[in-house]
Amino acid sequence: MSENQSMKGNEFIRKIKKLAKKRGIEAYIDKKRGKGSHVTLYFG
Repeated sequence: MSENQSMKGNEFIRKIKKLAKKRGIEAYIDKKRGKGSHVTLYFG
C-alpha cells in the first residue's frame, strides 16, 4: 500500500487475521480491554 492510501480498522484486522492463519499463529481481539471502539489485538 502506498503512503497516500488509508485502511479502515476492520480491514486491517481482517488482513492481520488472514496473515496469522497463513503463518499458523494465533491472532485475536480482546474487546474488553478497550474503551468504545478501541480494542486490543494480540498477534502471535
